[in-house]
Amino acid sequence: MAISRRHDADNAVLADLQAQLADLVKSALALAQADALQFKRHLTNESPATGDALLRTDQRILDVCRKLDTLLDDNIHLIAENMAGDWQAARELSHASRVIQEGNVQELKDAAI
Repeated sequence: MAISRRHDADNAVLADLQAQLADLVKSALALAQADALQFKRHLTNESPATGDALLRTDQRILDVCRKLDTLLDDNIHLIAENMAGDWQAARELSHASRVIQEGNVQELKDAAI
């Protein structure tokens, strides 16, 4: 995104997209940290409360993954041609993260049954 923006620095849409992506990064990092702590708690105390907290955080992470997928899909037309490969790689990584997170959520739901 930053490189595409360098080619079109005055593009307000690119600036907004870059800000949205930065916000998703902040959210993802904070949620990943919370997830790690909650997972550790859940391993040492497999109570319904620790499982529910972990599930809520994992669902929020999944929401961030979905938002990223949507941003990537909806804005590919804004990316400079020389960055198309990087954009596709970002899309594949985003998809892989979402699939992993969907598995984590399902595993926690199955364990709660």
